[in-house]
Amino acid sequence: MKRLFLFIVIFFLHYHLRAQELYVGSNYHPHDDKNIEKIKRDIQLMKEAGFKSVRLGHLAWDSYEPSEGKFDFAWFDK
Repeated sequence: MKRLFLFIVIFFLHYHLRAQELYVGSNYHPHDDKNIEKIKRDIQLMKEAGFKSVRLGHLAWDSYEPSEGKFDFAWFDK
């Protein structure tokens, strides 16, 4: 019973403290310039700046579906 209680306390504290963590991030639009070396440099800069989240592709649907019903996600998968 003591082990279960200890586990619950540790579990609660772990997630409670993480909930107070600030997530710093950015919107990133690599579809404007698909140069893979530039994207890699940008990713490294984001890591060095402490970014923890990046939102990609939310304004790039025309890059995913260049023509009606034809989808291309290959560049984004990289």
